[in-house]
Amino acid sequence: MIATTKPSRPGVGVGVIVWNDVEEKILVTKYKKNGMISFPGGHLEKYESWEDCASRELWEETGLKVPESEMKLLGVYNVFRREKGFHFIDINIACKFPADQTPTNTEPDNHEDWSWMSIDQLKENFDALFYPVQDLFTKHSEDFNPTNLKKIVGLKSI
Repeated sequence: MIATTKPSRPGVGVGVIVWNDVEEKILVTKYKKNGMISFPGGHLEKYESWEDCASRELWEETGLKVPESEMKLLGVYNVFRREKGFHFIDINIACKFPADQTPTNTEPDNHEDWSWMSIDQLKENFDALFYPVQDLFTKHSEDFNPTNLKKIVGLKSI
């Protein structure tokens, strides 16, 4: 009998870009395990739609309630760093910030408090960004800009 090993496969994650139209900023946190800045998000569960995952993860991590119907696809990206052993299919979902709610850190063991950063502020902290966020700037900047985010979440363009 010949022993075979199953090839390693990439993970599948959903990142939620919460767009605050008043401040033109995005909700972010810094993960405690690696110090990287990222959006709310997590792993796609079996039989879960991308929008359901985005809504669930946003609620679990921030306490914000945004219905699946308001979650809009920004893009699907193949993100890997061979030298770091990191490979994920990253699904980015955008939604409008529900101004009548306040984000809270519901997972204080996992990340720091939530804060708002502009796209320029994120660029200034490029080396501290989680790899999928870095790739939005280096490979997908046509998707990741205020004009496109406003259009995706159903707001008027700049």
